[in-house]
Amino acid sequence: MKRQNLKHLRSTVYFSYEGKCHLCKQYVPVAEMSFDHIVPSSLGGTNKPENLALAHITCNQERGRKPLPNSKEYEVLIYEENDYPLTDK
Repeated sequence: MKRQNLKHLRSTVYFSYEGKCHLCKQYVPVAEMSFDHIVPSSLGGTNKPENLALAHITCNQERGRKPLPNSKEYEVLIYEENDYPLTDK
């Protein structure tokens, strides 16, 4: 990715999250900023802006490749781990 495009992408993601980490909801200084993939790249996630979220470097590292709790990937993971659906009957 060209440097100019990366700067634009960083600004776009930063301002779309109003400068707050999507994981801990605290302000993210630019020096501590990282992109968090909503769907981890190791699970097929892309580098498109709609799959990127603002996060502290430490929050992003703690999350690792785990899916977000409100994502479809998380529901599938919980289903597979527990061997039952999440919906009430």
